[in-house]
Amino acid sequence: MRSDAGLSLVELLVALALLSVGALALAGNSAAAVRAAREGRVARDEAADARDHLERSAAAACIGATSGDVRLVESPIPKGRFAGARLFAVRTC
Repeated sequence: MRSDAGLSLVELLVALALLSVGALALAGNSAAAVRAAREGRVARDEAADARDHLERSAAAACIGATSGDVRLVESPIPKGRFAGARLFAVRTC
């Protein structure tokens, strides 16, 4: 009687094929995660730029105002994904 202690060539090829499919799936998910992280960083930076622009506009609205004046500030977003959208803020000088 012969002992079947090892793997046959067919079993080895099937295992290698399954491993390859898993590795390709992992690579695809990794690429999607990197893309989503990059888009998140861009959105975060654009939101920070819009906030800074609105704060500068609000500060400029108080130039020449007396203490306690309330101003409505309208500021269009100058660049980025939301360029042209308008931001509004109420500023007490």
